[in-house]
Amino acid sequence: MTTLPLWPALTGSASTVGVVCFDSCAPAITAAQPLSGAEIWGIGEVLGLILVVPWIVALVAVACAVWARRRYHDNLARCLVIVAFLVFQFFYAFETYSLIPLACLAIGAFVWSAVLAQVARQGVPPGAQSAPAPSC
Repeated sequence: MTTLPLWPALTGSASTVGVVCFDSCAPAITAAQPLSGAEIWGIGEVLGLILVVPWIVALVAVACAVWARRRYHDNLARCLVIVAFLVFQFFYAFETYSLIPLACLAIGAFVWSAVLAQVARQGVPPGAQSAPAPSC
């Protein structure tokens, strides 16, 4: 792909391959730009990493969270699960400038899960048990 536009550029023939549409449609590889093949190849590699890396980071974070939870490191496990969620939101947050709401969501999720874990550890207080339902 990197050398595809070189031959037409050297021979002076017209060649356009690979239409790309972002804001408008245009040929991605053209004889007018001899390095356009290398450019598109590089963009493809970067986009491929952007799509693969979050999955790898999320899987590693979840695996580490399971490991941490089995060793009773609850706060670390919570943080790792939140990281696994946030890694998918990271690039979108930079595009839309929504890092502060995303950080608030992460902090709220951490605090809420900590509160629920504390309540679960304490159990139901003796005075909070509900009365039996009246029989008809």
